Amino acid sequence: MSPEIFCYKSPEEIKEEEIEAEIKERNPEGEILGGIVFEEKKAIDPETKEEKTKRYIYIGNPYEDRPIITKLETEASREDIEAIKKEIIPMSESFEILEAMAKTYKHRQPLLIEGPTAIGKTYLADKFTELLYGRGVKPLDFYCSGQTDVSELMAKWVPKVETEEEKRKWHEFLELAETQVEIFKIAQQEVVQKKGKLSQEQKLALIHAKLQELAKSAGLAEKTQWRFQYGAVPKAMGLIRNPDGSFSFDEQKGIGFILHVQEIGLAEPQVTNVLLEIRGKKGQLAEEIQLWENGGRKVKSGPKFWVVFSTNPPEEYLAHNEVDPALARAVVFKRMKELSRESLHLAADYYFTYKLSEKPEEKPEGCILDIYNHPEIGREISKVVSTFHNDLNKELKKGEKGRQQRIPLTLDDMARVADALIDQQIRNKETGRFDLAETLKKLIHFYYLDRLADEELKETMTANLEELLNGDTGKIEFEGKVRTRKEIFDILVKRASTKKEKEETPEEIQDRTKKEVLEVLRELTEFQNSFEKDLENLGKNVEDFCKFGEK
Repeated sequence: MSPEIFCYKSPEEIKEEEIEAEIKERNPEGEILGGIVFEEKKAIDPETKEEKTKRYIYIGNPYEDRPIITKLETEASREDIEAIKKEIIPMSESFEILEAMAKTYKHRQPLLIEGPTAIGKTYLADKFTELLYGRGVKPLDFYCSGQTDVSELMAKWVPKVETEEEKRKWHEFLELAETQVEIFKIAQQEVVQKKGKLSQEQKLALIHAKLQELAKSAGLAEKTQWRFQYGAVPKAMGLIRNPDGSFSFDEQKGIGFILHVQEIGLAEPQVTNVLLEIRGKKGQLAEEIQLWENGGRKVKSGPKFWVVFSTNPPEEYLAHNEVDPALARAVVFKRMKELSRESLHLAADYYFTYKLSEKPEEKPEGCILDIYNHPEIGREISKVVSTFHNDLNKELKKGEKGRQQRIPLTLDDMARVADALIDQQIRNKETGRFDLAETLKKLIHFYYLDRLADEELKETMTANLEELLNGDTGKIEFEGKVRTRKEIFDILVKRASTKKEKEETPEEIQDRTKKEVLEVLRELTEFQNSFEKDLENLGKNVEDFCKFGEK
């Protein structure tokens, strides 16, 4: 008989299991509570030898059986992290994106996310930045388009002007495409050709001389002073977070920050070529870039500099191009599909039970029933809206008559309907209560169907919505009986309204209390009168008894 083998877990293993359990945590209803875990602990600063508080977040995909968990240092507080978590709908796609961001950020690898509009690319880039820096801190955003100026991305020389007239003239001059070309040539070609022969000061002097010649040729003041303006990339590389929360820039000692380059699929080739300069070794970001526009000065990449690109799929949007192959090789490429049916329903549930927004303290004008206080109603609404949203999205993917460019559906459409349901309610003339089915029908038509150029599709989806609310297609079992959605809405609204009708106002409570006090006083008075009468009768009886004894 072989002896038993005891396996002791190390402190590291125990800690890993605890963090994983928190990452995968769910409530009794199965709703995700984890995905992001906050930790705060004391540590000794190796330089100052002082004890400091270190804050960390752990990010992992709670939908995976064995998630890879990434630990990152954060400036956010515990309260910040908990508040941010409540603002993220816990869909599997959301955690897939956050997990990719955490992994690539930790290893300073640029990330490119390609996916449909509704997937939440921009929103999650904002939330990831808040997770690292605290609520309200957004990434440095750069939006690409067919008119994107390379100098806005890297750097450019701009004139110093004082009067409004000078500003106007310079603005008109600088808006010309040929002007931008000339400034770029001045900053690049003259210096590049002589970069091995001139000192830093000589290079800058040469640039200034050429810029003065350009101003003179345009009939502008040739003695105009010029200043060097950094673009989005060097700014993100050299930013410093100050103790008061503001940002400053240091091209050599900057810590770095997050840069979000949006719609990279719309970028022109010259923009893509410039972005390739941030490529570094082993798939990481470059440690520095050299700006020939400023005489070849170098800007160092801070340790917290990170770039995330995002774009919509080219097959769904006519104006988008395929991501440049060279750029695709330089980044971690994450392709996302559309939200699943389950995620759409989860998002709708969050919107229509009002988990993502502050509830009104007082019933707003136009509100017949405070549905934001009745999650049981919101859950039924979410089933209808998510189903309709999914069905319309499928139809739009087939193409729409009268329009080449598809206008995509987003989760914002759901959010708008949910917001409008609070204070744009129709009253049922027969019952006097909130007519939820009719209100929802009108709001869906306004926020979803009025965008359609295809009248035939609009009629089809209008009929589908009617069938979903009142027909056999939309029937489901509710409280032991198969009912239409409208019937379910009517039952829930009646129940909530009846409950509200039974609730007393402060004035009614005060009036009732007054009546109850008066009733108690009346009963006490009657008791007192009765007691006094009984006492009087008792005295007479005692007196009669004494007289009888004397006889």
